[in-house]
Amino acid sequence: MTRLPPSPTEQQSLGERRPSGWVLQKLDGGRGVIHAVDCDEAPAAAPLLTLDKALDAAEHLPARPCFR
Repeated sequence: MTRLPPSPTEQQSLGERRPSGWVLQKLDGGRGVIHAVDCDEAPAAAPLLTLDKALDAAEHLPARPCFR
């Protein structure tokens, strides 16, 4: 199934959409922060995580979401 692009009216009402995806910022002690891919604090070199991998990291690592 292919998703159709939004109509011009939808684009105007929705505005610019954020890119999807998450990245994990690793911290000392095995902890981490899960950032949206377009977050200013997200590490540039971190690999893009799928939704399942981001949820897995949040569940199994001492990781917290970024609230920016």
